[in-house]
Amino acid sequence: MRDTEVERKEGRNVSIDVLKGVAAFLVVLGHFVAGKEEYHRLFNFIYSFHMPLFMFLAGYTAVLSYRHSTGTGNYLAKRFVNIMVPYLFWIVGAELVMEGSFGRVDWRRIAADTLIGNKVYWFLPTLYGLIIGYVCYCRIRRGICKLSGWQAAQEGIRTLIDAVSCVCVVGIFAALMFLTKLQVCRDIVGFTIPFFAAVMYVEHKWVHELLHHRVTAVAAILVLLLLIGKFDFNRAGLVTSLLRMILGMCAVVILLQLCERVHMPKWAVGTLAFWGRNSLMIYLLPNWILGYGRWLDIPHFGAIGMQVWYGVVAVWVCIVRSLLSEGLSRIPVVKMLAVGKTRGILKLNVTKGGGR
Repeated sequence: MRDTEVERKEGRNVSIDVLKGVAAFLVVLGHFVAGKEEYHRLFNFIYSFHMPLFMFLAGYTAVLSYRHSTGTGNYLAKRFVNIMVPYLFWIVGAELVMEGSFGRVDWRRIAADTLIGNKVYWFLPTLYGLIIGYVCYCRIRRGICKLSGWQAAQEGIRTLIDAVSCVCVVGIFAALMFLTKLQVCRDIVGFTIPFFAAVMYVEHKWVHELLHHRVTAVAAILVLLLLIGKFDFNRAGLVTSLLRMILGMCAVVILLQLCERVHMPKWAVGTLAFWGRNSLMIYLLPNWILGYGRWLDIPHFGAIGMQVWYGVVAVWVCIVRSLLSEGLSRIPVVKMLAVGKTRGILKLNVTKGGGR
């Protein structure tokens, strides 16, 4: 599946972009069938793994982007622009469009929904928190090596140090969750498993080989088949969250191996990779079309026919939003505010220290 020419030109892993495109498509499709009892099984299937998959892919790209950064401060500033600036832009922009003027916006409600409740575009603050957690993980790992005198040359020692560092980061966010009661801290803790699994996947050869082993794929399929019937997204609780993480990691293993072994047509790879490169815009806009979902219903189409129809519409939604993202990216200031891309606009240079 890998498009080596594109990878050499852009320095991207096309397989990761393809999986991002798959996750973005599932987000749109999941929003179409949400709250409709006749499609509850499809809804449960999508929501059992699509966000853990996205967080795994985010962890993968976080490691690579940190390696190529010029320092911790620069990295965090750039990722803030990539993630949090569009987050704030679309929240404020949506409210201004709906209310018609700056003075009519209920800023207290927005602050409660975002800063406290993490209800609006919750995955972006969660993702940025995980990125901060990854930086803390790197600092803790260096501190352990410095205090212990270990050089982490052996794979076993490196794995132990990294595992301890992961546990420390989870402990920090868990403490913040209990002390502040903020929903964002709860969400960060909830997605540390797929995010840091990706970190280990990039940094440890044995983890990479494990996730690409045929036996692991067979085990993942069996676990998925055994547990998917027990998952109900609408039943909130610790068990549901743990099931989602397990099912999410099973899906990650299966999809990684499909990307490696299945040869898709170039047009399919190109389309999914295009969605993956513009996944932020696809993620940001689903809520804007939920109110029009009833217009998509076709009488006497049948449950299966409607699911196929929703899939077709979701494809077009992904295409339109990706094209919109590409169009906005051609306007310098809007490119940064709405899409979070800084290339060709400004050069962040906060500090030159604090690399890996």
